Amino acid sequence: RSRGGQTRKEQLGTEGYQEMGRKGGLSTMDESGGERAAREGIDIDESKYTTKS
Repeated sequence: RSRGGQTRKEQLGTEGYQEMGRKGGLSTMDESGGERAAREGIDIDESKYTTKS
């Protein structure tokens, strides 16, 4: 299974992906909300965005 963020990006297309990002308040074009939050040190529920092993 691919990364959750990438999967959603493919399913929704650019517009849908950007809209999801605005709702989450963290996403950018090339990284999921979970990834950006982790990079910025923000504590969120990453299961909403991607599963990590």
